Amino acid sequence: MMKDVYPDTEKTSAKLEGNTAISGIKNTQQKWTYHEYGTGIVGSQNPHVTEALASIGWKYDINQHGEKGWFYPKEDGTFGWTKGLPASKKFWQALQRAEEMFPEIAREELLREVGK
Repeated sequence: MMKDVYPDTEKTSAKLEGNTAISGIKNTQQKWTYHEYGTGIVGSQNPHVTEALASIGWKYDINQHGEKGWFYPKEDGTFGWTKGLPASKKFWQALQRAEEMFPEIAREELLREVGK
């Protein structure tokens, strides 16, 4: 179930480490990091979850553009202007959904193993 995540997001293969099942999602496109956590003054006013920010040391408006904003190069060769991005938290929300669904999925898998 890969809904509401960034383009180019991939599932990682599930594997067992001891009695622990490990799986996840990944995206190596740096631009989606900015979308996830937010940027600039806009991001600081609409931040990501505090513990996630602290764990990676994310800071907002590091160049102190403030309300002036800044220009940035766009993919079509022109320039855009922004004050930043709010945190979209799509990966964080996917983690929350996975945690909510885990008991149900674990039960289904256990019943499948017992039924063998």
